Amino acid sequence: MIALKRILNYIFWSVMALLCSFGYLYYLLGDFPDGSAWYDPILLIFYRLVYLYFGLSLAGLIAIIYMLLDVFYLRKKLQTNLKSFIIRCLAIIGITILLACIHLFLEKGIDVI
Repeated sequence: MIALKRILNYIFWSVMALLCSFGYLYYLLGDFPDGSAWYDPILLIFYRLVYLYFGLSLAGLIAIIYMLLDVFYLRKKLQTNLKSFIIRCLAIIGITILLACIHLFLEKGIDVI
C-alpha cells in the first residue's frame, strides 16, 4: 500500500512537471502566429510536434531531478501536510526556473545551443 501511494504521488508530481515544462515552452515559443499562407497547416503540425517532443523531454528531466531531490532530501525533512505540499510545489517550480536559466544562459550567453 505504501508503494502504491508513493507511485501515485510521483505520478502527480510528474504531471505537475509536465505542466511546468509546457508553460516554459509557451513562454519560449509563444503562440502560433495566424497566417493565411498555404504552408501554415504544415508549420502548425511541426509546431505542435516540437511542443510535444520538447515538453515531454523537459518534463521527464524535471521529474527525475524532483524525484531524486524528494528521495534524498525532502522526504526526510518534511511531514505530510499543507506546508510540505507548498514546499514541493515550489521545488518543482524552482527546478523549472533553474533549467530555464541554464537553457537561456547556454543559448544567449555562450551560444552553445
